[in-house]
Amino acid sequence: MSLLDTAVIFKYHNNLSRQYEKGDVRRLGWINTETQQMRFSTLSKIASFDNCSVLDAGCGYADLCGFLKNIYPTCRYYGIEQIPDFILKALNEYGNMPDVVFFQGDIETASLPILDYTLASGLMNYKNSNPLYVFEMIQKLFIGCRLGLAFNLLSKEPENNSLVNSFDKNMIFSFCKTLSPHCVLHDDYLENDYTIFMYH
Repeated sequence: MSLLDTAVIFKYHNNLSRQYEKGDVRRLGWINTETQQMRFSTLSKIASFDNCSVLDAGCGYADLCGFLKNIYPTCRYYGIEQIPDFILKALNEYGNMPDVVFFQGDIETASLPILDYTLASGLMNYKNSNPLYVFEMIQKLFIGCRLGLAFNLLSKEPENNSLVNSFDKNMIFSFCKTLSPHCVLHDDYLENDYTIFMYH
């Protein structure tokens, strides 16, 4: 991701931060908590996370941490996020929970820990000057986990939001199958969203 791409994302979230109160998921670009929870529920169906390690790539406020820990208290959660305000909110909310680690960094350039599973919710929806960005990120995240990757993308761009991208689900799914023959597509939980599971 170029410096310009990163600057645009930071500016976008700074603008949202001025519009909405602290802790409001709309600061992250989500429409509401309900759709966020539906995405989390779908991502978590990739496997049981009991006694497993999980990387939340682009963790935002780390609400996925609370969601997973409620179901799988023995999972070991690691969250990475590049926006400092988001990491601070995540630390304040979940930093004292057992087996929870946060670190700040750009996922594209950071050396990520090799964990059992990687989950990415909304991470690759931002527009990027690199037309191969989504494919390169999928490959990096999949190679960087031991057991499986689950991620979601938009199938249609929302109105009045020029920062996010949508991707044809069949094109993305076909690419994923070049990396692993064990892939599953879920597109039945939200109208303009889909999730792909990739297994090693």
